[in-house]
Amino acid sequence: MSQLVGRNCVRCGDRITSELDARFCRACGSPVHDWCAVPADGVGCSDCGAGVEASRGNAPAEREPVTNQTAIDALVAYVSARFRDGEDPETVRTELVQRGVSPETADQLVAALKPGKWERGARGQALRAFGVLVMVAGGFLILGNQIGFFPTFPFAGTITVFLGAAIYAVGGGKG
Repeated sequence: MSQLVGRNCVRCGDRITSELDARFCRACGSPVHDWCAVPADGVGCSDCGAGVEASRGNAPAEREPVTNQTAIDALVAYVSARFRDGEDPETVRTELVQRGVSPETADQLVAALKPGKWERGARGQALRAFGVLVMVAGGFLILGNQIGFFPTFPFAGTITVFLGAAIYAVGGGKG
């Protein structure tokens, strides 16, 4: 199959960085960004608007069709990357529908690839780790107050432990 990523768009000339944002034109076979593909009036490709020179030699018969597996792989990679970036499932679903994926398919992809409690991204992991540290510090404050080793104001340790638990919960550690 011909490689789309890395080619230049025939309309704007910019490099194509993702299969999700570009395609080979169905009419002339030229690589084009989805947002650049505007039908031409008169001269050029009637589907994407590529100039005559750009579309010459890109006949649809010369390129291989995109298979269902290729499209599925691209969608899985996109959804997985969005979740790794810390995006919430509803936002990812909305983005998929805006890109032309049916709502049912978007729901299935999000449900299948939605991260579990232990996979909430780097930000969630950092917040959970910080929450644990704050709870441990609260435990030391409680101990210090009770044995007189590190006296502070009353309930300082308890307040600190609850604050750490709240930070931990914000990081996705809800159970």
